[in-house]
Amino acid sequence: IPWAEAEHAIRALAADALTARRMGLSRGAACLSLERRTWMAGRCVTFARFLFPADRQTLVARLRQP
Repeated sequence: IPWAEAEHAIRALAADALTARRMGLSRGAACLSLERRTWMAGRCVTFARFLFPADRQTLVARLRQP
């Protein structure tokens, strides 16, 4: 789907019982949540949420001045 704007929201959370069971983790284990939204002409066109075990992830951002 074409989009003009995107947003990523990353947060830490503790795995609830269902998430822990599905991911093979202990209840309360640290996870990273990534939510992505995209818009076109001011309307939201996509939404996705991903959960990752926190101890197996690294977040890296490289920024450059124009």
